[in-house]
Amino acid sequence: MKTIAFCNQKGGVGKTTSSLVVADILASIYNKRVLIIDLDPQLNTSTGLGVYEAGAPCVAHLLVDKEYDVEKTIKHTRNKNIDVIPCDKGLDLANQQALMDTTNVLQFRLRSHIRKVRDRYDYCILDCPTAVKNVSTINGLAFTDDVIIPISADSYSLDGLKDVIKVIDDIKEYNDNIRIRGAFITVFENTNICREVEASVREALGDLAFKTHIRKCVKVKESTFAEQSLLEYAKDCTAVVDYLALVKEYLE
Repeated sequence: MKTIAFCNQKGGVGKTTSSLVVADILASIYNKRVLIIDLDPQLNTSTGLGVYEAGAPCVAHLLVDKEYDVEKTIKHTRNKNIDVIPCDKGLDLANQQALMDTTNVLQFRLRSHIRKVRDRYDYCILDCPTAVKNVSTINGLAFTDDVIIPISADSYSLDGLKDVIKVIDDIKEYNDNIRIRGAFITVFENTNICREVEASVREALGDLAFKTHIRKCVKVKESTFAEQSLLEYAKDCTAVVDYLALVKEYLE
């Protein structure tokens, strides 16, 4: 199982949308088995997949209880190839409790649970929160292979990029496999600022900057109101076309 983390310290860059669409493409187009883990207490991935239930077993239980049955947290979705471990509003409290518990190695709590089910999946997709240094994010990155960084086209975009790169360098102390696989621009428009930001990303990352960017597309927001995946709602829209190209580029 290969683990991919969508990560950026800035909010509103398309981490959740990218996590969901990439997972859907891997599952529906490439026929891969995918486990999504929602690490963001905003719950957008969990609610978007229709699996959020207040108080139900979720990723927070795995962080605070090393003996918890991971099977209880895994939920099936409408896509037969996609399962999800949802998040709960109690994740922030779980992060605090995990910090106070010194009986278990802090950064490996989630990894030990996921190892028990990894053989049944081809990919694990992590939707990380903006707090890249909290316990849940560090736990996810501790067993991540590839970090993909969505970037919004604004003047502060490179600040978030630098923070993620620093965190990844720190994580390498206990996860030799982790690497930054690349960064890409989301909500791209054919404007000077978007082109300038994309050029800055390419200059900063070189070959780690994906050639693909994701064009701004109203169908993305419409699909959330329709409670459908973007592939179901508008499989021919520009965002889907771009995400298909992004996944192809990633797999090459």
